[in-house]
Amino acid sequence: IMGDESLPMGQGQSKMNNLFGQNDGFLRLLESAVPAENVIDANGAGLSTDLLFAVHNRVPIDYMGDIADYRFICGPRLYNSWAQSLVSRDTALGDSAVLAGGLFRPLGDQVFYVPNWPENLNLGGNETDGTTLIFSPLANFIYFIGMDLTIERERVPRCDHWEYTMHWLADFMVELPEMVVMVKNLRVCGNAWDGCSPGYGLTNHNPLA
Repeated sequence: IMGDESLPMGQGQSKMNNLFGQNDGFLRLLESAVPAENVIDANGAGLSTDLLFAVHNRVPIDYMGDIADYRFICGPRLYNSWAQSLVSRDTALGDSAVLAGGLFRPLGDQVFYVPNWPENLNLGGNETDGTTLIFSPLANFIYFIGMDLTIERERVPRCDHWEYTMHWLADFMVELPEMVVMVKNLRVCGNAWDGCSPGYGLTNHNPLA
């Protein structure tokens, strides 16, 4: 997800740099390949129903036939902001959100949330809860493994078992970037996005109201 070939690597660099700097991950690939007309800049605003509809409307007409395969891809905190908005509803769904939880489907779409998805990106100033929302079929993301595979075996007597260590090269690819809709500069706890620039005066009480 966070791979970035522009990071400095080698002796004296952090373990994270030496890990992430090996190759570009999915977010970097999307930033460079998704067509501009498929990108929504939230400008530091938060999730809203208007934004979810705007994402749907950015899906190219050529791929509307694949809409059933699309998923909202995000981190757990952004998903929780959606689920929490349901709690205040005076309906059976609101009761269900409080008592049972579960995976809810915004606009009927499934959510695929990734535990390690970045939700602490710097948006400038003191805003460090930035994130990215992706709308795409999951099959669009390809992970190659197994190149230059090495397997080493070592006996660990104290634990009475054999320990195997494997190393391999990996690479990543987005098969059809033109299918993807990406929302960048989205705040996990921002004021609700309404399609306008920041300063529209909405409150932060219920970002999906």
